[in-house]
Amino acid sequence: MYTVLSDTEIAKHVLKYHFLTVENKNDLYECWIFCKILDALSDIYKLKFKEGSRSDGVATFQTSDGLLKITYQKRYETEWMDKDKWLQDKPDIAIEYKNGNSIIIDAKNSDYVKAGPYYCREQMDSYVDSANAGYGILVFSLANTGLWKEITRYDKQKIVWTHLTPSNSASIEDSASSANLRKIIDLIQTFNLDS
Repeated sequence: MYTVLSDTEIAKHVLKYHFLTVENKNDLYECWIFCKILDALSDIYKLKFKEGSRSDGVATFQTSDGLLKITYQKRYETEWMDKDKWLQDKPDIAIEYKNGNSIIIDAKNSDYVKAGPYYCREQMDSYVDSANAGYGILVFSLANTGLWKEITRYDKQKIVWTHLTPSNSASIEDSASSANLRKIIDLIQTFNLDS
């Protein structure tokens, strides 16, 4: 990984947020997705990241040139208010470009097939609106092999359902997850170039 911190240091830093709940598999899956994306961007596109000193989330890593930053558990103001306090959206991962474009990723440690075809669309719709994002990606830990379902809003915003399954084997599922990870990384890079 071409970052200032090693894989282990990044994982430890991000997991500090979940220190009291590391047995929560949802939290661990979110962290795994964050580290997997950061690692893949570093490896595939040779991007160098450094940890930001200020973050509006749990942890923020930014490229050396400042064109791309990735935040774990970023907070966004919504248009909703409870008495005198604005409610916030907090997607698992926010990928933001210097020009203001963004991609939101939310990890679900669950089975897409059991959840249903448009599971969490309303939640992702809120995240996309709050972040003014071009893409919202829902990543499931289990799904049919090769899941990549995409819908488009009239204004060209998109929501994608896909899966990345943690595995130590060389199974078909593992290669499908690798292909999906590559699609996510290519989307991040392409969206950056198109921006």
